[in-house]
Amino acid sequence: MKRSGGNWMGPTIYVDYDRSTGKAKIIDGVIDHYMGSPVVTSKIAESAKKISFKYKLGDVKGSATNASGVSYANQSYRLSIFKPSMKAVITMTPLGYSNTFRDTGRCQIKD
Repeated sequence: MKRSGGNWMGPTIYVDYDRSTGKAKIIDGVIDHYMGSPVVTSKIAESAKKISFKYKLGDVKGSATNASGVSYANQSYRLSIFKPSMKAVITMTPLGYSNTFRDTGRCQIKD
């Protein structure tokens, strides 16, 4: 990923998708830091043109401020991979807030 989404995604995202179970394990630096292990999702949409994975991270600890103390946010992610170019687009929305973060990159298939 290009890191245009700030520090809330990537820069490398690993997806282990098992078509037979309809589930995917996803991990990147943010997931590893805050959750400690991959997230599992079954919210997967696949067509001839792309595959998309949706997942959420809950209670991600933000920075502390004098006025509000430490803040926590649930974050909703959508990772779309376009076929056959393997272009990836990821968006993250902190739930309850109006801003959205977006980043792009390319995928590599590994066995």
